Amino acid sequence: MQNTRYRALLLVLLIASMLCPVSAQVLDYRVQQSQHTTRPAVLYFPFTGTPWLGTQVRMIAASETISFEQAAVQALVDGPDAPSDSLSPPFPPGTQVLSVQPEGDLLFVTFNEALLGRYPDETLPNDLAQAQLRRRLAMAALVNTLTERGEYRRVQVLVRAETNIRTSMRLAASYYLEDSDVLLDPLTRDEACILTPADAAKMTLDTWQKRDWRTLYDQMRDLRPSQDEVARAFESSLRLVAYAASTGTVAPDGISAVVSVTLDLQDDGGAVFSLPAFPLVLTRVGGVWRPQYESLLRMAAVRP
Repeated sequence: MQNTRYRALLLVLLIASMLCPVSAQVLDYRVQQSQHTTRPAVLYFPFTGTPWLGTQVRMIAASETISFEQAAVQALVDGPDAPSDSLSPPFPPGTQVLSVQPEGDLLFVTFNEALLGRYPDETLPNDLAQAQLRRRLAMAALVNTLTERGEYRRVQVLVRAETNIRTSMRLAASYYLEDSDVLLDPLTRDEACILTPADAAKMTLDTWQKRDWRTLYDQMRDLRPSQDEVARAFESSLRLVAYAASTGTVAPDGISAVVSVTLDLQDDGGAVFSLPAFPLVLTRVGGVWRPQYESLLRMAAVRP
């Protein structure tokens, strides 16, 4: 009897010694897996009041039930991190992402019907062109976000309708407020609408050329002094007749950039002279490129 108990105890200890390493390995594997469920993602959002997209880098958490791509789309739906007067949510209120399914290099993204709704500040048909641009930026924000990692090339947008049910869930051209029900093919990456330092520089120079100091003040909203200071500084500047800008270079830190601009300036007597290769410095603030105020002041102070 005693020998039987002894043998049983030995068997239990043997089994425990065999299981413990396995349990430790399983635990270590699960820890490693949990560490890889959160990854950084570049999210694209419309730059308010412009035809451009800005960016935010966000840590995106996936789970057993929600893929990294669906979590990234949900982050777009939720809108920019923290209140921002630079970036706007791409989709109308009430929009929900229902699923994101991969098929090769193609992602099928399904939204609820709210995607087709209006934005709260829209007044159609008065601002039709702006409303159409807004929807194109929304789709560009979606596709650029999902193709940023290079794992997918195309995005097919689907809408699960509940009131206006169609034979296909594919997004139609009517989404862009066009008089057409043609079904759209999968969308691909659109980099033409991503704000670059050169785009920001041209936007600023165009505003200076129009001598629209209020808009110039808004373009520097995160770097600016007071509006009166901006107006005083540029009111005495020479008239900008024409300009050109290089593609620019971005610093290794990704925060600052320099764009070489050439200015044709007109003095009070009407004479025009050229200022070549002026280095306009820009800073990335709130996900968008903005001109550095001190750099603009140096440019505005130029005289023949």
